[in-house]
Amino acid sequence: MKYIFLLLTLSITVQVSAVTKAYPMEQTHIEQQENDEPKTIRYDYLSTISGVLGLGLAFVPILSIIGILLGFTAIIFGIIAFRKKQKSRWAWIGLIAGGLTIIAFLGVIGLILFF
Repeated sequence: MKYIFLLLTLSITVQVSAVTKAYPMEQTHIEQQENDEPKTIRYDYLSTISGVLGLGLAFVPILSIIGILLGFTAIIFGIIAFRKKQKSRWAWIGLIAGGLTIIAFLGVIGLILFF
């Protein structure tokens, strides 16, 4: 159970760090002029992380709801990554893992209802 909690904590930490890196809290005007490159959130990496964690959690009976939510999140982040023209390989991995998460969740629910 503590390993699952550790995985969830790491997932949230990675997602929060990606957002805070793209949108820092405070910057002076001089620092903003020095950083001319636009900051973007890497939705392709977030899609892959969410999809793989969701796929792992889809088979745990209590945490399968969190797994299905991460699966839907992976699909949404993958679609956003394609629209932003980010690395498509990671976005594809996220989309496939998110789809497999949804299929696994439905399979687990089907087995529970069957027995």
